[in-house]
Amino acid sequence: MIIRKAKQSDIEEIAHVEIASGYHKKRFYASPMIKKLFKDKYENVFVLEDKTKILGYITLKNKNKIGELGLLAVTKTAQKKGFGLRLIKFILKYAKKIGCNKIFLDVRKDNYKAISLYKKLGFKVVRINKKKINNKIYLKLRMEKKFIFMF
Repeated sequence: MIIRKAKQSDIEEIAHVEIASGYHKKRFYASPMIKKLFKDKYENVFVLEDKTKILGYITLKNKNKIGELGLLAVTKTAQKKGFGLRLIKFILKYAKKIGCNKIFLDVRKDNYKAISLYKKLGFKVVRINKKKINNKIYLKLRMEKKFIFMF
């Protein structure tokens, strides 16, 4: 199992991971969303890959030394094997390596598993936001982790 920087040629497989994660209630075509990531100069996309296929991916936007963990998905068949944790730990190390002072993320308030995991990794809730998606209002937690640099 390796984590590597994603390539344009991975777009369709990453889109498949997004759909196969089981997170979305309705089917949709994920490729345009994934393609947009590759057009953003601040966005970093990494994939977790076994020998034959991509099982998960994670994104980090780095702007002004502040990282945003944007998307994280693992296929349903690869869940509960520590791959999500592995991706998050990788992105935390990467963010620190490229000089981010802190990293933040937004997570739905009802995504208890994710919130628990982020708290174990040192993220703290800093505020609650309302977000309207498809005419439905969701509560999202803004979570943040600050990096301490020792010199």
